[in-house]
Amino acid sequence: MISIRRLSILTFVLITIASVSLISYSVYLLFGAYDLGRLLVVSISKTVITRSGDETSLEIDFLVNNTSEFGIQIVYARAFVYLNSQALTPSNAPALLITYSNPIELLPFSAVLVPIRLGNVPSDKVPTNSSRYWAINLQFIAYHVPLTGTGFYTFNLEKEEAGS
Repeated sequence: MISIRRLSILTFVLITIASVSLISYSVYLLFGAYDLGRLLVVSISKTVITRSGDETSLEIDFLVNNTSEFGIQIVYARAFVYLNSQALTPSNAPALLITYSNPIELLPFSAVLVPIRLGNVPSDKVPTNSSRYWAINLQFIAYHVPLTGTGFYTFNLEKEEAGS
């Protein structure tokens, strides 16, 4: 038969082990969420301008690089695009890259190319020979973020292209 003293010590040891395990896992998830936000890198990969009469269409490719050990699912993304300080997307109608119906799975230690296409941009807003300074505000919502489950990320990207 187990004495009360042994039962008390056994209970204390089991509760201590469970508590240390739970705290360790919580700290692991906390630092995982921090690392995911810190190690998620987005850059402008390329820009292609196509002219057709008075209208111009743009294709901008973003490289989303996840160098963390956690995978996420990007379920919504939008971009506000500025060229030489002129808005190419209205503030009330950003360009949508990803919607809930076509999410992108971003695995740990992987990268994915996300294209955006802007049509019907007035040709006078896109210079032909002068240098171009791109400023893009990219916002997205991701699922499977450690600890919180959902994350909202904002990236301010800049790229300068020399004139031809």
